[in-house]
Amino acid sequence: MKKRLIAMLIAMVMLVGTVTAYAEVQETTTFEGEDDDLSVQSSFGAKLLCKETGENDKKDRRQYIFVNAEGKEFPDLTFYFCKYLGGDAWCLQRQGDETVESCMVKEDGTVLFPWALADINRQNENFVEIVTGEEQTDNVEESVMNISPKDLTAAVSGTGDTTPIYYKGKRQLYDLRSQKLLEDRVLTKRNQHFYVVGTTYMAPDEQGKQQILDASGKVIEKDASDLSASDDHEYYVDDSVGNEVTRVYDDHLKLLATTDKNVRVLEGGYLSFRGDDGKYGVMSLDGSILVEPVYDAEVEPIEGGTFKVSVKDGNGNILYGVVDKTGKTLVEPKYSSTDLVVLEEGFFYVKKEGDSERYSLYAPDGRLVSDQIIYQPSTDLVTGVSENDLLILNTGETLTLAEGSDGKVLDTALVAIKSPESRRYGAVELRDGKQLLDYEWENIIAAYGRLYAYKDGACHVFAY
Repeated sequence: MKKRLIAMLIAMVMLVGTVTAYAEVQETTTFEGEDDDLSVQSSFGAKLLCKETGENDKKDRRQYIFVNAEGKEFPDLTFYFCKYLGGDAWCLQRQGDETVESCMVKEDGTVLFPWALADINRQNENFVEIVTGEEQTDNVEESVMNISPKDLTAAVSGTGDTTPIYYKGKRQLYDLRSQKLLEDRVLTKRNQHFYVVGTTYMAPDEQGKQQILDASGKVIEKDASDLSASDDHEYYVDDSVGNEVTRVYDDHLKLLATTDKNVRVLEGGYLSFRGDDGKYGVMSLDGSILVEPVYDAEVEPIEGGTFKVSVKDGNGNILYGVVDKTGKTLVEPKYSSTDLVVLEEGFFYVKKEGDSERYSLYAPDGRLVSDQIIYQPSTDLVTGVSENDLLILNTGETLTLAEGSDGKVLDTALVAIKSPESRRYGAVELRDGKQLLDYEWENIIAAYGRLYAYKDGACHVFAY
């Protein structure tokens, strides 16, 4: 994802002294380690520390050892794949004797769910769903999990049989806040599912009737058969067949909106609706129209309170623009999907008119950051306005670079640059252009919201 950007930074050098403002960082701990000891795995923007073992598993996949935020290694948590679940929880996967196994761990190394034949997935910021396979079965209808032969060991998949392997088992929710597996609803049938909304969830009772419960097991609603969960898992919606009125509720069924419009709940508490002529707009939960229904497709919310809108031209091509939550046009809808792209935290860029080489980068509120971008801005908000300058997001000014060193992206709007004089790294954040660490480090990496800086056989950990 960052190859183009990293290549750009490698060709650049920062003039030491260019950045004079320092952001406050605090050293939290130090542990022994050389500058190539640790690496970082990333998932959904979160970063996990690990250490490569130098070995591969049975399917020739690289193996990593889990490392916590304090640098402690956990050899029992050796994995080949990880994914972020929310809070400080991660899912790790490894190749077991017969199938892939998963576990759930906290960033400090605490095991929340032990290694098992299990599928572990984030539902929202409060809940994780865990589907556990317990007994192989030939009856598809009584299974809750099936494993593809490609997920088995080479010895098993080498039989040439491509028929999925089915397992009986159970489906449960894990509450990330209390860090416990919920036992009040355990689903064992193939067609049974959880639907989470905020801090509560919908699940069938023993008779198959949908109910709503909270994490303590309290039943909030005995009959929720007319309700569904919104796409962002934040609201319950009643749009039952034959009902011309749509009702929107919060996670504890407080009524938030009642409308006779054809609506869909959007992330952030907005309602997409269709006008009488079939065009789309946006209203608030109280029914106020924010964006008039003049667009040809559903309006897409952008983080920061703006919306991506689209219209069709005379040839049927879809063209995109951006409006704010008052309906004010920030970017006219005249760009293709490749010429208007939404980035991290609601920033977006468009192709500069009349200039095939440059782009314009906008902040979430529509403020023009720069119209002199020569590289398509990357998802981590690190970009250059020339071959010698990096963009500072909050001011539109540039950080001057010069010949003689290399650099790398650490995190969103955060880079490590190697000084040409000392040949050591410093860390610079690109929101305000402030220096986090001076040019004295053999290497710097970022994970768990911390900086890990190496020097003289020790790794120093900084909060920033």
